[in-house]
Amino acid sequence: MDDATVIKCAENETPITDVSFGRVYWDGLCLENAIFRNCRFTQANFAETNFEGACFENCTFKNCSFTRGNLQSAEFLDCVFFDGDSGTGANFTYAQLQGARFKRCNLSTSSFRSTILFGALFEDCTAQ
Repeated sequence: MDDATVIKCAENETPITDVSFGRVYWDGLCLENAIFRNCRFTQANFAETNFEGACFENCTFKNCSFTRGNLQSAEFLDCVFFDGDSGTGANFTYAQLQGARFKRCNLSTSSFRSTILFGALFEDCTAQ
C-alpha cells in the first residue's frame, strides 16, 4: 500500500486492515483519525507523523520510532511494541501523547524519554 492510499484512507476514516508495512518512512505525514486493524509495522519511522485521534487495534510494531510524533488522543488497543527477537521496544522520545490511550499493550523496553504524557492512560499494559 503506497503513502497516497494510506493518506486517503486516513482522510476518509476508512480502516486499513491486515496490511504489513516494512521500512516505511512516514516522516511528517498527516494521518489524523487513521484506523489500522491487525497491521504489522517493521522498522517504521514515524518521526513527526501526525497520528492525532488515530486508532490502532491488534497491531504489532517491531523496531519502530514515533520520535516527535503527534499521538494526542490516539488509541492503541491490544498492540505489541516489543520485539522479542531484538529485545527492543518502540521509541516515543519527544512524542506528544496527551490524552492517548493504551489498553492491553506490551510496551516492554519502549523509550518514553522527554515524552509529554499528560492525560495519557495505560490500562492493563505490560512494561518491563
